[in-house]
Amino acid sequence: MVKLGVFIAIALYTSALAASQVSTLIKKDEKGQWRVTYSTASPMQRMVFQRNPDGSRAKHWVAQSELFKILYLDGTEAVVRADGRPFSEVSFDLPAVYTPLPKEYAAFSPFSDGGMLLHSGRFFACAEHCQPELNTWTLTLKVPIGENIIVGGKLYQNEVTWQERDSGSKLYLGKATPLAGPDFISLIDSELPSILQQQISSQLPQLMAYFTSQMGALNFRPALFASYSATEDGSYGHQGGTLPGQIFMHWYGHKAIEKLQPDAVFWFFAHEVAHLYQREAGAVDRSQDAWVHEGAAEYLAGLATTAVQQNKQMLQQKLTDAGQHCAAGLEKQRNYAKAAAANSQLHYSCGLLLNHAIDQQLQQVDPQMSFFRLWALFNTLVQDGQTAQASTYLTVLKAYVSAEFWQQLHLFSSQDDFDALKFMQQLQAAHQPGQVKTKI
Repeated sequence: MVKLGVFIAIALYTSALAASQVSTLIKKDEKGQWRVTYSTASPMQRMVFQRNPDGSRAKHWVAQSELFKILYLDGTEAVVRADGRPFSEVSFDLPAVYTPLPKEYAAFSPFSDGGMLLHSGRFFACAEHCQPELNTWTLTLKVPIGENIIVGGKLYQNEVTWQERDSGSKLYLGKATPLAGPDFISLIDSELPSILQQQISSQLPQLMAYFTSQMGALNFRPALFASYSATEDGSYGHQGGTLPGQIFMHWYGHKAIEKLQPDAVFWFFAHEVAHLYQREAGAVDRSQDAWVHEGAAEYLAGLATTAVQQNKQMLQQKLTDAGQHCAAGLEKQRNYAKAAAANSQLHYSCGLLLNHAIDQQLQQVDPQMSFFRLWALFNTLVQDGQTAQASTYLTVLKAYVSAEFWQQLHLFSSQDDFDALKFMQQLQAAHQPGQVKTKI
């Protein structure tokens, strides 16, 4: 048995090591064209991408050789040779434009001055298949002379090779130099409207101060990237996100700027800053548990809007809208995990309702307990080695809510045959938006 165990361990290690030996070279040439080249020491039958929100690589990445193609099967994109033969190198030309992706960050977020923010996670790939335990990748980035590269808060020029981990990070390349302020190391696109730039410079420090007072100071100064790119097809929108130590926000299309509403922008900022303060527990391990961190970030944004902006109506309106969206999303598929897999926005709407109900329960059962304290305890368990999952969240919650409410939440997050729509309707009836209370 010992020998068998050793053999299995060696096999798993060798398999993971082989998968990790895909070297990635991302290159921008003097004409502004982008190419990514993957290579391995040993030939492989196929190369698979570690992050697969959709099949857009197959649509937009252009192989340098007609021998190669990207297939999208069973939710995974894989590179193969058309003749079925093994290979050890493949290159693709890339469109350096912003492409919205479902529950994933775009590979490119352009700045109006020609600079670029890259998401390294979009380029993670493995030989044959990605083992669950694989979480490191080797990447090299080359750019024309005169352009800066910022990786992990450090400045490089021309070329850098580094090890990436987990979900990856945002990398900047271009000629701009970030500003080191007291709250952020920031790089803000000069083409963003002055009113938005003023909001960024004034409101983000206010949000940092608020969340610090409620959830404790961060032990790092985060990087902030705010970019803008025009579009030729009339499309528009915005996306924000956080990765360890980073907040990034991108607006695309002129209409996205025309339609800016100050209150909505503040909520947008508050949601992203809240993710920073969720710390390690904010990276929930299972996709079906994303209602925990996304819903909590929405609710924390509501608490911040109420406290900092003195705007109580927005949280109430958000809860009303969330109720309608959540119910519509669960109408045809009442299993939450399946419904959310088809519509990831349910993690935000249903998640907001769930976390609001949790806070209301905390106030009813234990007035000394707060939503902020709940997240501090959740973080402590995660830092001590517990998994960042709904089950851990509920473990912390159990002592501070009614047994009936906890049991319903437990069934919601663990049972396939649980009627999520009925549960959400019961929550709405018990916690009407008009009854919103906040403990600040």
